Amino acid sequence: MVYGGKRIRATRFLEPTVVADLAIKDPLLSTELFAPVLLIITASVPDAVAHIYTKPPPLAFYASTNFSSVSKHILNITLSGGASINDAMIHVSLANALIGGVGESGHGAYHDVYRVNAFSHLRIVVALPTWMDRLMSGRYPPYNMSQLKMMMKGLGVPDTPSFKRSEGVVDQAEKRFRARSTLATFLVLILARCPVPGPSSW
Repeated sequence: MVYGGKRIRATRFLEPTVVADLAIKDPLLSTELFAPVLLIITASVPDAVAHIYTKPPPLAFYASTNFSSVSKHILNITLSGGASINDAMIHVSLANALIGGVGESGHGAYHDVYRVNAFSHLRIVVALPTWMDRLMSGRYPPYNMSQLKMMMKGLGVPDTPSFKRSEGVVDQAEKRFRARSTLATFLVLILARCPVPGPSSW
């Protein structure tokens, strides 16, 4: 301990304290300290980064250096919710910037539109007009061969081998994907022209 250390148990007071020359496995480093205690470990940049890399991602990361190459190297290797270079918590003061954790340090973010996105769910809704069911009546049993062929064609499954001997599995998959995409695009264009009834028409 190089500074501070004074404490009053009755009032749970602990003055700002600095503890230096700690070992990596020191008990003080085993958990997050919600106290005015600064812990100092002497290590090279590679050793420090290697140690940080083995731990869960922190909520914030701070690095002080005069070399941009060092800060870029550290940021590329480590993972954290946020980071400030040559300052502490400056990124938290930016009103329009996202603040949040990653992994064990948190999920989602807040500030500006990011807080809305964190507590919002994007929901897809497809509303078909009732007459559309007639066009897709082939989905329902009992099936006949023409219905089965139509369903197989809609799913991109050929009723007869539609590939050449020179085609591989990837080529065949691409053809099926293009067929499905064409059908999906056609249905979307139809649905886009069909107005969805409002509450007044229910």
